[in-house]
Amino acid sequence: MSSPHPSTPIAAATAPTPAKPCRVIVVMPAYNAEKTLEATLAGIPPGSCDEVIVGDDCSQDGTIALAQRLGLPVLKTPQNLGYGGNQKMLYREALARGADIVVMLHPD
Repeated sequence: MSSPHPSTPIAAATAPTPAKPCRVIVVMPAYNAEKTLEATLAGIPPGSCDEVIVGDDCSQDGTIALAQRLGLPVLKTPQNLGYGGNQKMLYREALARGADIVVMLHPD
């Protein structure tokens, strides 16, 4: 096969390199979310994420115990940091765990 233009070489055909799948982590900033956490978790479509992490901001109910029973990793703030502090803690943790995409989902 010759090039349509004599001065333009024909590149060798190569198969495209498959893209690395993105690591998706859902983070849930929670404060007193015991009544809604399980339903929120159940609403996440199977296979849509690689991991779910709960960040508890000093809840006064059973949020931590429920999250642990559900098999979720839980990060706890040392004191109530408010929405922004909990959110930042979760973003840092998701990135440390290799997230390419972080999805925030509120269970409370």
